[in-house]
Order: sequence, then C-alpha cells, then structure tokens
Amino acid sequence: MQHLMTRTVVSSAVLIAGLALGVPAEAQVAHNRTTHLTLEFPVRVPGATLPAGHYVFTVKASEVVWIRNEDDSSVYGPYFTRPLRRVNSTATPKIVVVRSAGANGIPTLRGWVGRHREYGHEFVW
Repeated sequence: MQHLMTRTVVSSAVLIAGLALGVPAEAQVAHNRTTHLTLEFPVRVPGATLPAGHYVFTVKASEVVWIRNEDDSSVYGPYFTRPLRRVNSTATPKIVVVRSAGANGIPTLRGWVGRHREYGHEFVW
C-alpha cells in the first residue's frame, strides 16, 4: 500500500512539474507517433543516406525522431526536428525534399508531414 501511494505521489509530481515548465500539450502526447513513407530515390538525412525503399519514421519525444527500414534491419537516428506546417491536410503523407544535391548528387530530405496532420517534422541540421 505504501509503495502504491509513493508511486502515485511521484507520478503526480512529475505531471505537475511538466505543466509548470510550460510543456505544450501537443508535445506531451506526441510519443511513439509513426509515419510510413516510401522513398522512390535515395535521400540524405543528417549523418546518413537512405536508399530508396519503405521507411517508418517514429517520433519518440516531442521532436526527436528515429527512422527504420521496413524489416527493422537498419535504424537511423535520433534526429532532432522542429515543427513543419502543411497548408492543406490530406490523406497522403507529404515528403519535403530539397532537390539541391551535394557533390554526390543525392538530394536532401528536409522533412515530412504525416497523413491528416497539419504539422510535421523538419530536420535540424
């Protein structure tokens, strides 16, 4: 009984501390949000190049993202991002690619917005 009471008090204290620090509500519920994307050509992300293929982008904290391929054999990240706003929300995920390629000719993935979402994620380089 004492253990349960202590755990409840600690959980409440953590919640109150988060509210007191002004953590936005959207950031508090953004854990483990995923977006499935298909890349038709290779793109650069911070510190890596993703070959063409199917990927799962997972938001583990408000703006921290991990990328993995479909069979989980490759994991990339963590990457820090900032909010990226889409003008019109649609059922199709939107990928934002900067076509200016580096010396290797591979374009840069700037960010993405998931299905039916107004805000997505832009990589912080």
